Amino acid sequence: MAAASALRLCGLEVSFEASKALRTLPTLDGFEKVLDEVLAHVLGKPATADSARSLARVTSLDTTTLGALFTGLGWIVRTCIRSSLKSKALHAELTDCRVHAPFVQPILDAVERG
Repeated sequence: MAAASALRLCGLEVSFEASKALRTLPTLDGFEKVLDEVLAHVLGKPATADSARSLARVTSLDTTTLGALFTGLGWIVRTCIRSSLKSKALHAELTDCRVHAPFVQPILDAVERG
């Protein structure tokens, strides 16, 4: 029996949390705030209980969904930062990976800052 083809980003199979994050993005409020916190975390700033509560208020997500979103978006951002691909190729990778279209450019901007 053939397995369903998995989503890939920069040659890596998309993690479980990243898959969940991709499903959450189209209905997400407060994406910019989440992305800022994720990038700060990727760059070494520890997440705090206060920042988690703030994100929960902004996004109206339960803690399980917010945790998967944060972890999954972190995986996506780290994977793109570690990639040697240029912005145009990363744009294509994120689109192929089914990142909700309005969020592709903000993720690319975060990768550039990272």
